[in-house]
Amino acid sequence: MTDFSALGVHDELISKLALKNIVSPTEIQIAVTEKIFAGENLFFQSETGTGKTFAYLLPLLSKVFSSEIAQHAPIIVLSPTVELASQVKSMAEFLLGDMGCAGLFVGNSNIRRQIDALKRKPDVVVGTAARLNELITLKKLKIRDVPCIVFDEVDRLLSKELLESTVNFCKNFPNPPQILACSATLGNTKKLEACFENLSAERIILKSEGVLSGLIEHVAIFSEERKKIDTLRSLLRILDKGKIMVFTSKTFQVDNITAKLKYKNVDCLPLYSKMDKIERKRTLDLFRSGKRRILITADLMARGLDIEGVDYIIQTDLGEDEKVFIHRAGRTGRAGRKGVNFVIGTEWELRNLAKIEKKLKINVFPKDLRGGKLLDFPMEADNQESF
Repeated sequence: MTDFSALGVHDELISKLALKNIVSPTEIQIAVTEKIFAGENLFFQSETGTGKTFAYLLPLLSKVFSSEIAQHAPIIVLSPTVELASQVKSMAEFLLGDMGCAGLFVGNSNIRRQIDALKRKPDVVVGTAARLNELITLKKLKIRDVPCIVFDEVDRLLSKELLESTVNFCKNFPNPPQILACSATLGNTKKLEACFENLSAERIILKSEGVLSGLIEHVAIFSEERKKIDTLRSLLRILDKGKIMVFTSKTFQVDNITAKLKYKNVDCLPLYSKMDKIERKRTLDLFRSGKRRILITADLMARGLDIEGVDYIIQTDLGEDEKVFIHRAGRTGRAGRKGVNFVIGTEWELRNLAKIEKKLKINVFPKDLRGGKLLDFPMEADNQESF
């Protein structure tokens, strides 16, 4: 079995990993580490929960520890959300320990404090494109000799909402350093490649490890649109234990769902983009710790979040494509734990879910909410595994 030492990971980092009982690299870490050490440009994809963040941090920080990367030139990690940026920064800090530091640079936060943080010369700069652009324009973030830029959740960074900021960020690098990009759904990266003239990057796309089909049970529940929140409330009554994430594709619905659930005495927390940094952190801390077990959120907010022990995902709509389904469902079934992914859908949505079921090669089981119970639908003998 390959170990981290054989991959060339620095001994200090291996010791840190051992503190988390991580002793063997994942398939994606094995696939990309040597290439990242070699300075290659790389776009890589693997399922959620397979260790993509460590896949790029371990070789890059090994270079820092071995003084292959100049201390004055930070590694830059671009993130689509504050929450993911904060998570990556925390992971980098954990790995660096007393040997270095990482900084978080995002919007809706005090820019003066962030400028002061840059004076510490962080080894890793993690942030959102708009704020990093601002710091570069102010000449506070020195980008000369930056050794590597990582585009985490790159497909989201190239979405219509974030594309302009991402492209503007890339314009700061006429002679780009090593470029890494990763996601569970890599998608079309031509927009990113177009930002860097003559960029040549290898694509590594790992086959499914069966997380969606093996560790996660998928359940479909029919509901008329106007009754969805009532259906959600009934389901939450049944799921009276365990940690639950509830998704909606409409950001304005986060508050609406939360308010209606709280009116019916359902204890839940909203997480949405307009919350200030302190409140967002408090919300996630309460959910992570289990002090609050139901989190209502939108897709962008939870993209890439690694929250331990999420037992149930509830999708109150289907989202625009299978990528949304994958990223939502992937918040459970992590680190070898099993989970359940519920989809509450209209007749039209459930027809589309059947298409996703075939495309992703998963089984989705229809259930009926009646009398405070989740019941199986009677099925024909030749159609017992899915709907």
